Amino acid sequence: MYDCITVVVLEPNLIYRAGLLQVIREAGFPNCCALASAEEVATSLPSDHGPLLFLVDLGSDEDLMTAGVNLLRRTYAKSLIVLVSDAFDDRQLASALRVGADGFLTKLITPEALVKSLEVIMLGQHVFPTRMVNMATEAKWPDMRRALESLSPKEADVLKHLSLGDANKLIARQSGIAEATVKVHVKAILRKLGARNRTEAAIWARNQGMSRHSGELVVEQGLPGARNH
Repeated sequence: MYDCITVVVLEPNLIYRAGLLQVIREAGFPNCCALASAEEVATSLPSDHGPLLFLVDLGSDEDLMTAGVNLLRRTYAKSLIVLVSDAFDDRQLASALRVGADGFLTKLITPEALVKSLEVIMLGQHVFPTRMVNMATEAKWPDMRRALESLSPKEADVLKHLSLGDANKLIARQSGIAEATVKVHVKAILRKLGARNRTEAAIWARNQGMSRHSGELVVEQGLPGARNH
């Protein structure tokens, strides 16, 4: 089942790197390796390597995180990237969304939950902290299509940007509106979705498989959160 993909652990901490690699091997992944940094990958794996799943700890610096993810994406087209953090952090989660990570996990996760998360990600879905996505299954979250229909075209566009982790200033520049107007739209989106903050709204959007297509915000077909290939 797991021989179709190679799991690559990128972790600067030697002890954690060895422990994570052992967990993955014991879970039945025959193809796996552990390296200290993204730079080491290029010398260890050819760019035409088959499907790869990276478990990456790139630290909390957004610039370094972005550079590391972009390097992996640019070098390995057939790859899934899961960011791993010491603890939950809203800013790191927003950065993970912005760089297009397939998942965001903390090192507090159990080995069993880690393996299940990898299985879900291999199916093409996104995995983010339960505390942020469990709202999507609670009764107080509105029906997905009803919520989408309640958004104005501009609100839908702003929500798309939120799902990418964009800041208000960037949204304003790319949408051709004032930053103050963006704030008004964000407040309306949070109210209509029943979200407590923009991060929850972003996770909700990503979990529902929302994407940009032909200038319109659409819901991808298939499982919620799945990506079409």
